[in-house]
Amino acid sequence: MSKIILFFNKVIQSRQKTFLFVSFFYILSHVFFLNLPPQGAHVWRQCNTSAVARNFVEEDMNVFCPRVDSRGDTEGVTGMQFPSFEISVALISKALGGYHESINRIVSFLFFGLGLYFFYELLVFLSNSKRIGFFGVWAFMWSPVLYYHSTNALPDILALSASIGGLLYFLKWNTLRSNKYIFLALFFTTLAGLTKLQYLSFGALVLVTVIQGLMSKSYSIKEMIMIFLYGGISFFTSVAWYVYADYLIETSGLHDFGLILRPLTDVKEIVTIVLTNLFVDLPEYILGFTSVVPFVFGFVYLVKSRLRQSSLFIGFLVWVLGLIVYYILELEEMKSHTYYLFPTFIILFMLVAVGLNSLWDKYTKWMMLLMVLMPFLAFARVHHHWLSGGSNLPSEFTAKESRTKIDNLIPKGSITIVGIDGSRCVYHYYAHTKGFSFTRKGELLEVITNENGKSKIRIESYINRGAEYLIVDNKEIEDFPELWIYLSEEKYIGKTLRLFKLKNPL
Repeated sequence: MSKIILFFNKVIQSRQKTFLFVSFFYILSHVFFLNLPPQGAHVWRQCNTSAVARNFVEEDMNVFCPRVDSRGDTEGVTGMQFPSFEISVALISKALGGYHESINRIVSFLFFGLGLYFFYELLVFLSNSKRIGFFGVWAFMWSPVLYYHSTNALPDILALSASIGGLLYFLKWNTLRSNKYIFLALFFTTLAGLTKLQYLSFGALVLVTVIQGLMSKSYSIKEMIMIFLYGGISFFTSVAWYVYADYLIETSGLHDFGLILRPLTDVKEIVTIVLTNLFVDLPEYILGFTSVVPFVFGFVYLVKSRLRQSSLFIGFLVWVLGLIVYYILELEEMKSHTYYLFPTFIILFMLVAVGLNSLWDKYTKWMMLLMVLMPFLAFARVHHHWLSGGSNLPSEFTAKESRTKIDNLIPKGSITIVGIDGSRCVYHYYAHTKGFSFTRKGELLEVITNENGKSKIRIESYINRGAEYLIVDNKEIEDFPELWIYLSEEKYIGKTLRLFKLKNPL
């Protein structure tokens, strides 16, 4: 045991050895999942993100015109967060000769790896301790929710990593005043805000730091101009994109991506969500059980130590208050979207790092045990998302052969109806189709009124608007034989899905 501890001490005191050690386990623990299609928790978000990337490759690389699959008879252009993740996937796909869904996972994997580097450097810069840097990045890497999403098509991974980079380089510039750091801070801060606006929350710390600098008259005129440009460009560029995105949504009528705040007013529901986040999600899914004790001791250390006298303490406090406001405004999303809590992870795992460091010398063997258990418990918590995450999908989508067959049976550019698909995007993505979706039993036979005030059965309306094919659950055809008058040739029949050529009965 003493030899293992000696080895660990050598690793954690060396930046180079830390990077090699962390990189080895990061690659080893993810490489087996990089070729999987979207599946598991939040598969709908993975499919929608992947679809936008694929449509960049196959239709139009214009980053100002992101396109979704569930588009009806439109061109599919709609508003969303700035598609920085999606265009990155598309650019790499183009360079490699075409879209492949594994590129989504690889790009996410690389972005999170960059975030690990930023987080280590941030901790070392703030604490002047390589040991704290190692503890923080090791625990950060094995957060179960980050471990799972770090290879998913999720723009929040890019936004999180970019926000850490933006904070790191601003603090470095504020201390060292090297121009390269302010330009790096501008790039990563803007990237974070464009990708997801809430990741600009660390701007509270930046703002307090700047105000303190102005009060102490530590900035020159040139430096004040640079600060103004840094804050103005990063903030207003991000806001401008979301105004444009909202315009695209209203123009297209396609609401695949929600850009609105979702506060709650039901007290009972609010209490339930908050308690679940604090006592279930935080220890089990966010920190991981192995990081709970270090997190608590990190918080205690913060309260008892002189860190409160640090010039950054007020900035961190205002940042925390800002995150609380964000949490309240997005409380509806916190019910089932743990990744909406990612902006809080920087502070949470700083406390874990401090806690591990404060306990290491006195309880070395116990801390070693916790750190060894971290990857095993992270995998145990989320492995089913990868290994059996396709079980809720139609079997035709979980087998490459049937996916390819369905894809080949539908001519490119054909408008297709798919369902029952509550997500409105999963079926289209897996079948590689575009068009209409229906989300509940019998919906295709409902009577709808168009913009001219004329009533028509939904499936007839879709056919009149150009729908040529129908991918439908077997049970839907059995329960609603009235659909047969709209069906022509049956192109494919599988265990759970059937594919039909459509016809207009009139």
